[in-house]
Amino acid sequence: MGKWTDALFSKVVCWECNKRIAKKDINTVNVDTQDGKLTLKLCATCVIPFNDMLKDLENTIAERNNTF
Repeated sequence: MGKWTDALFSKVVCWECNKRIAKKDINTVNVDTQDGKLTLKLCATCVIPFNDMLKDLENTIAERNNTF
């Protein structure tokens, strides 16, 4: 097909790599931050390392809370 079909059929762009994502392949990540809820759309290749990073962050925060 080509780039014009990607632009026509897929309007969602991956937050990490800026590739266009097909509707069936969208991975939505909801993160509660201090500034409010953050919703990210990621492709299948970017969601795995992002998920691992969030798990490490949660573990680090949990360890920090247990130090007192």
